[in-house]
Order: sequence, then C-alpha cells, then structure tokens
Amino acid sequence: MHSATQLQQLATALAHGAVVLTPNYLSSDQLTAALYQQNAQAVQQRPAILPIDLWLNDLWLQLAQQSEHPQLSWHVLQPAEELLLWQQIIRQQSGELLLLNPEGSASAAAAAWQLLQQWQVPLSELQRQLRLEHSDDNSDYAVASRWLHAFAKHCQREQLLSLSGKLQTLVELLAAPTFPQGLLPPRMLLWGFDTPPPLYQQLFSQLRQRQVHVEDCTHANAKPTLAVQQFPQSADECHAAAQWARATLSANPNACIALISADSNVLKTTLARSVQQHFADSPGSVQLLSSKLADDAFVHCALTALNLVQADIDTLELCALLRSPFLLGSAGQDAAEQDARAELELKLRDRGTLRVSMVSVRELAARSEQRYSSQLLATALSSAQQLRLRQSGKQSLQAWLGLFEQLWDLLVPRTQTPALPTSLLKSWDALLKQAQLASHLLGKLSFSEASATLQQLARAISVAESRHTGAVWLLTPVMAAGLHFTHCWCLQMTESLWPLAETPHPYLPLSLQRQQQMPGIDSNLSLQQSRSLLASLQARTADEFHYSYAQFNADLPEQRSRLLPALAAVIHAANATNNTALHPVFGQLTAAQAALETFADSVQFPLAQSPPFRGGVSVLEQQSACPFRAFANQRLRIRELPAPSYGIPTRVLGTCVHQVLQHFWQQLQTSAALHASSDEACLALLQPEITAALKRLSKDFSEQATPTWVKLESARLGQLLLRWLQQEKLRGAFSVFATEQEFCYRTEQLELRLRIDRIDQLSDDSFALIDYKTGSKKSVNWQEARPSKPQLLLYHAAISQQAPPLTAPTALLYANLHVNDIHYQGISASEEVLPNTHYADSKQKIDAPNWSTLVEHWHHAIAALAEEFAQGYAAVQPMRPNSCNYCHLQSVCRIKELAALATDDTAGEEFSA
Repeated sequence: MHSATQLQQLATALAHGAVVLTPNYLSSDQLTAALYQQNAQAVQQRPAILPIDLWLNDLWLQLAQQSEHPQLSWHVLQPAEELLLWQQIIRQQSGELLLLNPEGSASAAAAAWQLLQQWQVPLSELQRQLRLEHSDDNSDYAVASRWLHAFAKHCQREQLLSLSGKLQTLVELLAAPTFPQGLLPPRMLLWGFDTPPPLYQQLFSQLRQRQVHVEDCTHANAKPTLAVQQFPQSADECHAAAQWARATLSANPNACIALISADSNVLKTTLARSVQQHFADSPGSVQLLSSKLADDAFVHCALTALNLVQADIDTLELCALLRSPFLLGSAGQDAAEQDARAELELKLRDRGTLRVSMVSVRELAARSEQRYSSQLLATALSSAQQLRLRQSGKQSLQAWLGLFEQLWDLLVPRTQTPALPTSLLKSWDALLKQAQLASHLLGKLSFSEASATLQQLARAISVAESRHTGAVWLLTPVMAAGLHFTHCWCLQMTESLWPLAETPHPYLPLSLQRQQQMPGIDSNLSLQQSRSLLASLQARTADEFHYSYAQFNADLPEQRSRLLPALAAVIHAANATNNTALHPVFGQLTAAQAALETFADSVQFPLAQSPPFRGGVSVLEQQSACPFRAFANQRLRIRELPAPSYGIPTRVLGTCVHQVLQHFWQQLQTSAALHASSDEACLALLQPEITAALKRLSKDFSEQATPTWVKLESARLGQLLLRWLQQEKLRGAFSVFATEQEFCYRTEQLELRLRIDRIDQLSDDSFALIDYKTGSKKSVNWQEARPSKPQLLLYHAAISQQAPPLTAPTALLYANLHVNDIHYQGISASEEVLPNTHYADSKQKIDAPNWSTLVEHWHHAIAALAEEFAQGYAAVQPMRPNSCNYCHLQSVCRIKELAALATDDTAGEEFSA
C-alpha cells in the first residue's frame, strides 16, 4: 500500500524536524499507523503527521501567546456556532421575506462566505458585480449579499472569526515582518493535497517566503488491475461490492479496502446495510460514514424529552418517547412499566388527535386503577414540570442548559443508560460545550427557542467516530484524499454522478464564480478534475480497482460514465440477485436447495375446543375480506397503531350520535309518538342528550372541544338528527323494543359478543334490526357467498339462536346518518316495513324464491366463515382488488410478491390471490 522506500524517506524527514500535513484525520491516522508498523521494533513518540486544521490551530494558539495582534484574541467560531449565527443574521435581515427553510438558507450562506474567503474575493467585488449585472434589489443575489455584509459587520463588531477567516488572518500574519521566529518547521511535506483552494495556496506560498521548504510528497504510482462491472439495479451493485469486500478480506486479512461513491446517501443507507450484513460477525472491520448527532436514538430521545414540560406535545412524538428504552433510564425497563407505557400509547392513539395536552398525560399516567397507569412516569413528569415552572420568561442559553441537565436527570438519566458508546458520549459532551460557547452569540431565549437551538446544534455536529484504520472504508471521493488502499471499488459510475456534478452556488453571481474559477461552474474544468481525481485514486490503490454502474436507479435509466476506462472489459451481472433484505440463511442456499418444490400452506392452527375463542363482528368481517387478515389480527393480535388526525375523530362523533339516539328512543318509544311530535318538541328531547354526549366527549378532547366548537357541533347534530327523524317517519308503524342490546353468536369453538344498536318491533310483531352508520354510504350485496358486510347477517344468526320472546327478524336496516346522505337502506320480508327494501323488489336484485331461503343462505354463509376461522384457514386471499387498500399487513403477507411470482409462473395469466 505505502512503499517501504517512501515510508523510510518520511521517517528520515520527520526525524530531522519536518512536519507532514494531511487534508484530514483519516489520512493522518493511516500514514501514522503505516510508519508505526514499519518501525514496530523501535520505541518512538508520535510522528509529526497532522491534519492541516489541527496544525493551523496549534499555530494560532502559539501566536496568541507571543503576538499582540488584536485578532488573535477574537473568538473563533466552530462550524455549529457559525451556523447558528447565520440563522440569527438571516432572521434579522429577512424582515417580511418568507423563507421555507431558514436552516438550509443559513447553511448555504455559510458556504457562500467560505467560498468568498477561500477564493479571496472581497465583498466589495461582489457588490460591484451585482451593480453591473443585477438591478433588482430583491433578487436572490441581492438578498444574499445583504446577509453577507451583515455577517461581516457583526463579526467585526463582536470580534468573531469563522474558520476560513482565521486562516486568512494567519496568512496576513505570516506576511507581516513582526511574525515571531521559531514557530515554523524547517520543512513541510504535503500529503494528499490534490487541488487546494487559492487561500491554502497562498498559505503555502507565505510559508515558502518564510524559508519553510514546502513540497508535495505524494508520489503514488501504483498500477492495479482494472475491472468494470454492470448491474441491473443500484441495490445489486451495492450488494456485490459488499460481498466482494468480504471475500477480499477473507483471502487477504491485511487488505485495506475502499468502497467509494459520490452519493453519500447511498453510502449511509443501501451500501451501509449491505456491508453491515456481510460483516455482522466483525463490525470493527468496517469504517462507516459518521452520522449527525441528532440522528442518534439516545440524543433524539433526550432532546425530544424537553417537550414533556411544554403545554402540549405532538402525539406521535410522545408515542415515540413512550417506546424509547432511554426514557426513565434503567428504572423504565421494568416489564410492568413498559406494559403500562404501551397501554398509555394505545390510549393516546385511540384519541386520534395530532397534539395532546401534557396535563392530561400526567393525569392518565397517575390513574392507579387503569392498565395504562405508570406512577414512575407520572412522578417524573410532575417533578419535571415543577422544575420548569420555577424558570419562566427568557434567559441565556447557558442558563437554560442548567435546567435541561436537571430535566435529563429526571427523564433521560445518562448514568442509568448502560452501553452507550464512548464516541457518542464524547459527541454529547461536545454538543453541550458548543451550546455554552454559542450562548453569548444568541442573547436571551425562551424555553422553546433554547430547545430548538440545541436541536439545530445536534444536526450540525457529527458523531465522533473512534479513530482507527478499519479494513473496509466507506468514503466519498473527497474523503478519500490522501488515503492509500490495496483494493478499491468505485460505485455508481454513471453520467448523473461522474463527472462530478456542476453545482454553482445559488447565492453568488455566475459571472463572479466563472471569473474566479470556483468549483462546479465549468463543465470542462469539472471533467478535468473528475478525471484527475479518479487517476489519483487508481494511483493510490495497489492491487485491484473496480468500477461499477447500474442500468437503473430507483426505476430511472442510467448511462455509463464517459470517465470509465475504455479498454477494460465490462462484466455484465444481468442476473444479479439482491438478497440484502433476506435472512443470511437464504444467502447460503445452493442452486439445488433453491429449486426445492414448494407448496402453499393455507391452514395454520385450528382453534382449541375449549375455551371458545371470544371476539366480535370484526372476526367474520376480516375473515370474509381476507382469511390471512383475520388470522393475523384476531389470532396473532397484530394490531395497527391508530394514526392521529386533525381535530376530533369522526368515530368519536359517531359514538355521540349513537348515545343521543339511544336516549331519545328510550323516551319516545314508538313511531306514533314521533308522528305526534313537532320538530320543536323533538329538538327539545334531543338537545339535552346532545349536550350530555358532548360533555362526555370534552373530557377526552378538552383542547379541541372548546366552548365555541361545542356550541357549533350541538347545533349541527341537532339539525342532522331532525333530518334523520324525517326518514323515520317514512317507515311503517314500529315501537322500539331495545337499544344497544347485547347478544352472543356461538359455535362449538367461537363466541362472538355483539351489540345491536336498535331492535324495533313491527306492526305484525316481527322485528327489525337497525345499525347506525355515520360514515359514507356502502352498497350491500345480500346474496354474496362470502358476505363482505356480514354485520347484520351475524346479528340475525345470533338472534335466531336465542329463545323467545324474540323471533327471527324480518328486516335488516342500515341507518345512514352521513351529512350528505341521510336515508335507510336494507332488506325486509314485507313491503310495509320501508319503501324499496322488500327482498322481491327489482332494485334488490335478489333471486331467492322466498324470505326463508334467503335467511337460510345468510346463516349458512355466516356458519361457513365461522368454521373457516375456527379451522385456522389463513390463505392470502383478498376478496376484491381493493381489499388491500387499507390493510396494514402487506409487508407480512407479501401479497405483491405473490402476485409477481404468480405472473412469472403463469406467463401472463391473471393472478387471483
């Protein structure tokens, strides 16, 4: 990898006082390790091989002790601090300007400032260029220019320096005749600097003028074997690269392998997953890209937990906290505590609101008689709230950090959270230190502003990875500067990524960027730099260098990059199979094993004879829609977590309608009394019940059910139910026999508990079953072999099992109370029950000769569904194509994969799951 001759020359130079500068920590660590390995027998101190930023920082500190230059006492902004300051400047300068992404604007402005300083362009030149080309004061360039000038003035006034500003100051100090002697090495070797910006070039020039012998010591001239591979999909490409890395390391334990991609998102996701799978038994062999601190689970929990002392919190955010293993530390890992928090999450999700009051959360957690009771959580939340109430108003970020530390000790105690990586703890401490340093930049903040600032810092700080030279590196081309490898695989060699994309900065005039030859502005220059970068990578790879590209990426066609070697043979991997999502056992199957005969096992585990399985209407509804759905939901208890929505859920309002009508008919009783009552009299009976129902609702939805909303909803429900009573008057004579009546449908192995909204006794002493529906209208096919809506049919079968006084019902009615569709629909044995509901009516499309035959069909269909469920029939067999639209089990049943397999097997025949 590194030649012995080159390492010996470096060792000799270092022994004579030379300093080796590298572009980054990775290259300095790798070079240092190589020198140690070559001289393993000798006991020596760490050689002077330093990342350039570290050397510049050391030089700055030494100058501060020996020089009286005023800028040496200025505060140097760290990147996270600078980003916060840019956000503050942009907020102050934007006025009424609407920014959709202020944090992104701040990051772009910081990059523009760095470009101007590293290419040594004064703001006066920027202003001159704008006057020549852009007269609009509200253009993006003009607005950004005002931001840049405001930042410069603020830094001058507050005595602040950015990192690039610090380098500019060092260059000026080196040019001054008063520069102290003895601070510079006699010789400086540059390792891995390909195309440094003009400011760095000027730094090296000033060092030479100070009699420092500066030279480029990177003389890589390796000639590895080349190969180019083509893959169908990007995922296949990543899988093959990871598999190759594993095989290479197994054959050569001393190999140093690089997997390089210009797309960092692929490095962090698809490729990272593939590599982690193949190196599951030796994760220390892999050096992954560092992630942002805010993405770590512990840090995310700690920062989000601060919202637990606010007035309200996003429901999904709170649910994620309740599931977090870090909440309450080790004390929260008790099984009973975890169960209680899971029940509390279900309770909050069932409410369905987007945000939840923390007052109600504390009350729920403190209810000792409920399954969701958590005294540990309730106590912690109460104590945290008391701490929060002692501090109000605005104060410095440093003062808020004191409160945050106390809140974390209560809610996310770090000392009670074992197995946190050392690198994470170091990064967490760095975050708090950065926040303290940034405190003087921001003035006084509210609690919310301080919490948001801390989250912004966490998004700007990377997790400090342990500094070691792993065997396999995942890198971007820029990160690979100065590194040497034995094997290298360069992925995604497509025209969309190579040559490196031309990305001129949006805040700087194009003419200025062209004039200064800034990166990403000239296609020819980008092509030249990309070609040089790949040549440098090849020259620093000793044995093998692989290029690869995919024909498709996310279903979009890709073109082979023009930078690929023209003479290398292309290996077509058209039949590549990506098994990264499968269990490792599948990857070990031989061709013979993979060809084993398979069959579909649709029967799982029949129900035991006793005790009987207990459930409700949903058992048969789901069995009819898809047997697998019933098995997964009812037998395996795979429950979909309810998703919060805006406002009060419609199902809750539907419950109010049920309650109001139940109490209304308990008072009125008969259709004759209804006909004798005026609308005013009916409304007088309805209104107290509406008020009582909304009062009950308000207990769970106190934030949404404001007095104004209750008043409006009360009036709306009153008018809706008056309109409904007009539909009731269209029916024949009836009296209300029962409301919310409970029944049970029994078979040998099933016991389904049912609640019928209403049972009316008709004039011929027969009965009608009524089910209220407050949703949109659904059509009903009364002769389906597998009833898609078996609810009323199941009610009929259950009542038929009962002893008198109830006889078999002669009418099944849905009462549709939707605001846009108020009417009855159903089926009956008599024309007198309700118009258009008689089973022989042409609109019903029933071909049964009589009512008894139709009833027999229903009972048989219900019994068949019950028997299917009891026998454990669980085939993936949706009744209709849209049966899967709102099912949460598709990732379990893999219906789409089954459809694809069936299409392949039948060569175009229609698939029916």
